Order: sequence, then C-alpha cells, then structure tokens
Amino acid sequence: MAIAKFQFRPGIQKEGTQFAADGGWYDSDKIRWRSGRPEKIGGWQKFSDNTYLGTARALHTWNDLVGTNYMGIGTNLKYYIEEGGAYNDVTPIRATASLSAPFGEINGSATLLISDTAHGAVAGDYVTYSSASTLTGGGIVAATLNAEYQIATIRGADAYEIEASSGTGVADTTTLNGAITAAATSIVLTDGSGFPSSGSIKIESEYITFTGKSTHTLTGCTRGAYNTNATAYATGVTAYEIVFSGGGSVSAAYQINTGLDTTVPGTGFGSSTWGRGTWGSASAGEKLRLWTQDNFGEDLLLCPRGGGVYYWDATNGVSTRAINTTALSTAENPPTACNLVLVSEIDRHVIAFGVNAIGSSTLDEMFVRWSKIEDAGNWTPATDSDAGGQRLGTGSFIMSAVKARQEILIWTDAAVYSMRYVGGYFTFQFTQVMEGPSMLSPNAAIAAESRVFWMDRGSFWVYDGAVRPLPCTVQDYVFSDINLSQAFKCFAASNPDWFEVMWFYASDSQSGTEIDRYVMYNFRENLWSVGTLERTAWTAAPTRNYPMAAGTADSSNYIYQHETGTDADGSAMTAYIESGDFDFEDGEKFLSISRIIPDLAFSGSADTKSLTVTLKGRNYPGETPATLATSTVSSDTTQAFIRARARQGILRLESTATGVGWRMGDFRMDVRPDGRR
Repeated sequence: MAIAKFQFRPGIQKEGTQFAADGGWYDSDKIRWRSGRPEKIGGWQKFSDNTYLGTARALHTWNDLVGTNYMGIGTNLKYYIEEGGAYNDVTPIRATASLSAPFGEINGSATLLISDTAHGAVAGDYVTYSSASTLTGGGIVAATLNAEYQIATIRGADAYEIEASSGTGVADTTTLNGAITAAATSIVLTDGSGFPSSGSIKIESEYITFTGKSTHTLTGCTRGAYNTNATAYATGVTAYEIVFSGGGSVSAAYQINTGLDTTVPGTGFGSSTWGRGTWGSASAGEKLRLWTQDNFGEDLLLCPRGGGVYYWDATNGVSTRAINTTALSTAENPPTACNLVLVSEIDRHVIAFGVNAIGSSTLDEMFVRWSKIEDAGNWTPATDSDAGGQRLGTGSFIMSAVKARQEILIWTDAAVYSMRYVGGYFTFQFTQVMEGPSMLSPNAAIAAESRVFWMDRGSFWVYDGAVRPLPCTVQDYVFSDINLSQAFKCFAASNPDWFEVMWFYASDSQSGTEIDRYVMYNFRENLWSVGTLERTAWTAAPTRNYPMAAGTADSSNYIYQHETGTDADGSAMTAYIESGDFDFEDGEKFLSISRIIPDLAFSGSADTKSLTVTLKGRNYPGETPATLATSTVSSDTTQAFIRARARQGILRLESTATGVGWRMGDFRMDVRPDGRR
C-alpha cells in the first residue's frame, strides 16, 4: 500500500464531461474558494420577521445625514423603504379622483363594482379610499371601505372590481321568469318591483345594463357590459341588482401601475400591439417590473422601468410617499417615462436612460437625458443650465447603465458606451468602447474593485478600461441551462469581503420560472463555482454588516442577511463538492483504495461537526458512477477504513447537518494499482 496525496485543481470545471475534468473539481453547491481550497459558504437568517407584497427585484441601502439606515425594496407591486426592520410603503400615487357614490354592491357578495371614468388602472393595482360612508343597507360599513384595496378585475375604462375585506352587499335579488339567449335585449324577471327604471344587473358572471323597465321586464338591455361575456340562461337563474347609491363623496388615490412578477411570452420588448405605445415596448402593467434607484444626497430617486422618475425626501420620513419629479418645486421638463435612472457621482447630475425627449411623451429607447447639476427637477437646457441629452447611435434600445470608476458604462442591445463628465458646453462625452455583446438583462452587470463584470446571452465579460472576455470554466453549463424566457430576472451581485461576483438566474431544468441557481466568480483567484439558491435581489453595500438578499415568494417574501452562521435560516444547508475522475495510467489499471486520511477544518455551533465522504467509481467513462464507499468524517477522525475498487474514482464531500462549517485541505488515501482486468 502507498499513501497518495490527492490535490485537485481549484475551481469547478464543467466545460466537458466529468471524466474530462480529471484531476480537478466538477460540481458543487454552496461552495466558495479561499487560497485555492474549497469551503462551505456562510449561512443566512431572516433580517426581519416582517414581509412585503410582491417579488423584490431591487434592493438599495444608504444612510441619511444623521446616520439613519434605510433599505429600498422595489417589488412588482410596490416600493418600500425599510427602517428598523419595518417595511414602509412609499409607492408613488399615480392619480387621485373625487367620486360620487362609486360603489356598486351586489346582494350577498363581497365583490364591489367601482365606477370611475378613465381610472387608468390595471388588474393588481392598489387604490386607497377615504371619506366613504356606509353602503345602502349597512352590509359594508365605512370603516371597511376606507382602506387600501388591490383591484381584482378591470371592467373596462370606466369600472373595476374589488373584494371588500368584510361584509356583503345588500340589494334586490330575483330570478329569471323565462330563459334568455345571449343576444336577448329584454329580460323578464319573476319580481322586478324593487329594481329601478334603469341601471345594471348581474347574472352569474355577466353584467347587463338596461335603460327601461315595464312592470317585471327590463328593456334596452346591453349584454356583456363591463367587459363580460354575453351568455344564455335558463329559467330560474338568479339576477342581482347592482346598486350605485352608497359611499357618498369618496376620494380615491391610485398608486402607480403594478408590473408582472414573471415574464409572460409576448409582453416583453417588441410585444406591444400595433399602434399602442412606442415600438418595441410593452404596455404599462404588462412588463416584468424592474426598478433602478440611486441617492441624491440623503434622498432617493427611483424609477420603475418604463415609468416616471420619482423622488423620496428623507426629511419627510418613511410615512410619506415618493412623488413624481414633475411635482418638485424646481420641476422643468423632467422625464415622464424612462427605463432607468442614476446620479453621477462626480458632478451630481440626475441621468435618465431610455427616456422621452422634451416636448414628447413617447419613450425613446436610445435617448439619454441629464438634469441641471445639483437639481433633480430642472431638465431644461439653457444658458444658465447644463441640462441636456444625447441619442446613442448603435442599437435599438438601452439595456442598462452602471457606474464605474469616474465613468458610466451604458449597454445598448448592440454596443457598450462609456459616458464621462467633461463639463463645459458638452457636459458629457460618449465613447463607444465595443460593438457586439450586450447584457442578458438590465441587472446583469455589477461593479467590483474598479472593474465591471457582466454576462450576455452566451459569455461573461469584464471592463477595466477596456472590454475583455472573462474566461469561464462553467460557461457551457450555465448558458445551456438558462431559461431565456425569464432572462430579465437574471441579476448580478457582489460579495466584497470574499472577492466574489455572482449571477443569479432561472434554470431551464426546473419546473418553475423563478430564480433557482447561481454562478460565482472569485475575481482575486480567477476561480468559478456553481450552486442552487432562490434569491431575487441582492445588495452588499457597506452600510450594512452583512449582504442582504430577497427571497422568493415561496420563502414568504423575507429579506435575509447572508454570511452569518452556517445554516439556512435555522435549517440545515446542504453543501457539497465533487471531483472529476481520477485514475492510474489513464485508467489502464484498477484503483484499490483501503483508507482515507482526511484533512478538514471545521467551524460552527454543532457539538459534533462532521461531513460525509463518498467514493464513487466506474470502469468506463460512459458508465454512471456507482457509490463504492461512504464514511462520516468528523473533527476527531484521523483515518477511515474503506474498500473501493474501480478504474476511475470520484471524491465527493457533503454536509447536511446544522451548525457545521468546513474547509478542505489535502486528502490522502491508501491506494494501489490492482491489475488490468
């Protein structure tokens, strides 16, 4: 017997087969690299027991002038500012309306039909009512009505439905005294005495308006009103009166249109119907909701992609909502629609990318505009203002922009630009630094240590003064498994303490559509790893002690702080690393292994810390590896005796218990050649 030291090449190598990764590592989950050695990543725990509505796609942390720490959270439904673990809704108000008796109630139903001419809402939007009075009959009281509601169904440009939080409507109800067809314009009721001379009724899911009544017969009926479907009904089916006589004088405040939490085919770029909106963009409320945000001093600027630019003033506190920059005291021609917003660090211009030009309400996907210096409201070029704009020439839309060192990188769908502040007449200088690669998604780039890293649809890139491809040993594995229909969900993140950048993405191999995987790059050691983790947004700003990340809806919409402990929010975190094949004389001879001498450093809170060492083997590359031996190795294990024999061996280390962290050193094994058969 001979003791052999097995030193595998650092980094995960998945550009070929497991057999081709001979002498290296082939697969991993929740593993990082330190000085070329694999170790389990840090754990995570809930930052707060509070939750928020929607799926978070943006996190941003900062401090105000007195040291109060905030975190902005942009979801598909709302925008929150976290303070002290509480999530405060600061979603901007899109419109307000004064309504007269707008609530249409239905007997025995919590569904209310709201009448509001040109409400501009989409299904899923939020509206808050105030000053409403109890509805007729008292079935739904004022305290119930004067609250925030999510709009359930849009019933045309003039009406929508909500579900009352308590109580049911009180109105007349009767039945049909005779069957009707889907085209019938007269409806005979069993008892129409309580119905008005004109109004609306509901039969099953169909709304019907009528203009006259003769005893028990409704006449002048318009079938399939409020965007419902006209249907035939049999005698005896229940007909409900819709009563718009309650609520009194009501104020309604509509929040900005919500967005989607997942990409629906046909609702992304190039999906709008002909003549609706700008070419190449989807309609409001139809796109995956992505946010950009940046600080203007202690205040916050935020922008939902394709929407307006909004301003939150820290001096007003978290109980106040963000407002449109059109409402600022210095407002002059601010953007009304743009795709992303940043604040330049050197000169403090607010910059909008993919934005409407002055005098136009149409979003120009290639246009860049900037405000007057130190003024978020004034966007008018003038002799006393350096506000301005420039349209980029290469591409059809601006994908993203990221602040780098003394410049801003801009990606279109066909080029990369550098934007630098030069002052004077031109204010900014634009230089195309590369034509060709773009980004996979608007959030797929991250700045780290004076460099910018990003991924496109098939490779990784870095900018350090010049654009260079980033060699990757897991490239084919990643890009062959990305769910491109959900590409806009992909985002880049950094973990500065560990010199890591990561890209989170939705895989094609899963049954769902949400993010479930990551690829990690250690830029100090030029090493890659892969793994599984469900996160939708991430920030590692130095204003927090730990990186912060948003969980998926399946994890109840919590924010987690990472790199704390060894566990997954109190549960076991499975972490493993598996080698490529190793052999003697290119597999000419069998391996016979009888003993393992581990070299592991353990950490964590468990009294007994251990992991499982598994030896797999096969005789030919095309065979599925078989488990030959398994041993539990703890901090007290000096050696483990096993019996394993194969032409090629595979080593796997895996931990599945709570309170266990570990780092691998140099494994040694008693191994000898054992014949050619």
